[in-house]
Amino acid sequence: MTMKLTIKHLFRRGLAWQFRRRVPSDIRSIVGKSEWVVSLGDISQDRAVKLVAQHTAKTDRDITRARAELAGTLNEDDQDHIHVLAFDRAVQQAGGIVEAAGKFGNDFFAAVDAGLTARERQLLSNKTTMTAALERDQALYPVGMPKHQEIGFRGFVSVNGDLSIEDVKREHVMAFVLDCRRREMAEATIKRRIGALGAVVKRYDADHDIMRRNPFYGVQLRNAGPTKGDREPLTEEQVAELDEYLRSADGLLPRTRALLWLVRSSTLGPSEAGGLLPQDIVMDHEVPHVIVRPNELRGIKVRSRERVFPLVGPALEFADMLPAKTFGANTVSALLNKHIRKAVSDLSPKQSAYSLRHRMRDRLYEAGATPDQARYLMGHSSLSSHDRYGSSRPDLKKLSALVANAL
Repeated sequence: MTMKLTIKHLFRRGLAWQFRRRVPSDIRSIVGKSEWVVSLGDISQDRAVKLVAQHTAKTDRDITRARAELAGTLNEDDQDHIHVLAFDRAVQQAGGIVEAAGKFGNDFFAAVDAGLTARERQLLSNKTTMTAALERDQALYPVGMPKHQEIGFRGFVSVNGDLSIEDVKREHVMAFVLDCRRREMAEATIKRRIGALGAVVKRYDADHDIMRRNPFYGVQLRNAGPTKGDREPLTEEQVAELDEYLRSADGLLPRTRALLWLVRSSTLGPSEAGGLLPQDIVMDHEVPHVIVRPNELRGIKVRSRERVFPLVGPALEFADMLPAKTFGANTVSALLNKHIRKAVSDLSPKQSAYSLRHRMRDRLYEAGATPDQARYLMGHSSLSSHDRYGSSRPDLKKLSALVANAL
């Protein structure tokens, strides 16, 4: 006669074993379910018992983390559980209980400290982690650079662990910077990431009356490149070199040529031009044009950047090769800058593909554009009645003639 063995959280369903455990009611809103259920498969009972022990330990940790997230603090049972886990980890790392005794003696807490993970240290400290600080910041404040904020925080935590925001030091920031450089990230991008992280720390410190030097501020970056205000438009001689390159360069893919002509002949920035979908390119109209608007490839920073831009000159001539969506909206700048560097012999550090947009702004005013027309074509906000009262866009035929004169 076989003795029936009862193991907590272990159940039989047909031929397969299951791990099933009820989620405590106080943390269901955090976990997002009422029960953990894991199929263990058609395996031996001994193997199932071992797997259940592993899943029990994992869900124990999930319960601890969820309660800490919900309450912001740990109760004594949660703290004891973390201590036991850390001690077991320290013993395992030492190579066994005898080796651990030789290393730590009778100092249980020294062994616990050696076995704590970065996350467990944060839970025991009851301080606000970087991840929690980001979530708080996003709930309280509008974000100007959400992409850099999200990616920057993920990268920082992957390098340093989910530190308490109050414990972040310059050494952690520099470790993040070095990791970015190891991954060959542009210094200008690193600068934006650090700026986004530093802004969260600044707001957190201000809200909690914390007086300290912001560890993300004042980081010296090498050749971080010009800021938006430092950009210079291309000169007419440089544009002539670019035009010659676009007309005669061998090996230039047709879709790349079309994209370069579009940026050269419009106020579209690289990501706007690279983020067009077929429905954003309107050719069956008395004034062929492109529509800059949010789509599945890209968003729009501000509402005023949504606009219609007439296709004129080479941009219209090569428009049948658009959209160049295979480039992706966020990588198109690097592609365009590579070709502009090939085309222009004396490009300065303050000039790039985006400089063509700045040049077009100047040319529009030289061609007689009114402030409202120029602001509309650039996608700039305005205090005029055109923007305040939602009037229709400026006449597209007039805009087309204006752009033709600007070219």
